[in-house]
Amino acid sequence: VDELAYPDEFRDGLDESTDGAPRDLQRVAFLDYARDSSPRLPGGRRVAILFAQGAIVRGDSGSDPFASERLLGSADMATELRALAEDDAVVAVVLRIDSPGGSALASDLILREVELLAAEKPLVVSMSDVAASGGYYIAARASRIVAEPATITGSIGVVTGKLATGRFQEELLGITHDPLQRGANADLYSSLKPFDERQTALLRRRVDEIYGRFLEHVAAGRKLDRKAVEAVAGGRVWTGADALAAGLVDELGGLDRAIALAREAAEIPPSESLPLIYLPQPP
Repeated sequence: VDELAYPDEFRDGLDESTDGAPRDLQRVAFLDYARDSSPRLPGGRRVAILFAQGAIVRGDSGSDPFASERLLGSADMATELRALAEDDAVVAVVLRIDSPGGSALASDLILREVELLAAEKPLVVSMSDVAASGGYYIAARASRIVAEPATITGSIGVVTGKLATGRFQEELLGITHDPLQRGANADLYSSLKPFDERQTALLRRRVDEIYGRFLEHVAAGRKLDRKAVEAVAGGRVWTGADALAAGLVDELGGLDRAIALAREAAEIPPSESLPLIYLPQPP
């Protein structure tokens, strides 16, 4: 590849022509272009509550029909976060997380949009039953984090691997394979054979890099020394009460408390009543 960039940096690059002069482009999301409609409510200031529920995956949100598991897609979540950042009528956002984590890359893409949104307006995280691993990763740089006393959170760590079923298939099921491979690591995640020494070393380097990024995000977002983060990381899981003592969350409370904090951060007087909008829109 020629360079690395987050989606927002790629979009910013589209605003400049080849000679560096700005271009006047109008961007239209594909679904908006197809539907020619917007789910946003018209008029007036409001507070948005964005639900982040399910295992974190690349692409679109949805569900796994076999495991009855909800999936939190990085593409759909990024679209929602970006729209909230650009919506001047939304004065504050509460990100309600109920996720056990998932893909490291998908979590990083979501966190990037969380950072950009938090730079535009107050963003408070409200943790539900679970906000662990990637679920905590996407919360790490919010303005404030509120957890329930029994929320399962933390799990600052990285795990990877695969099931190697080649011998099982051949020796017990009588199924044989004739793989075609191009590239030294094309079979890295093949289920036919275990990792060899070179692949194991490659994966260790990759996991160490992701884990280091995780620690850096938490240290920066929570304003903690990296060694203090390492002391509560390593994949260890905490209750919300334990996480509060470790500095991983700001206070204990429910969704109502998070909404109150978001209003305070947006300097909304207690006497002013603002509507709440709940996102994403149901399908």
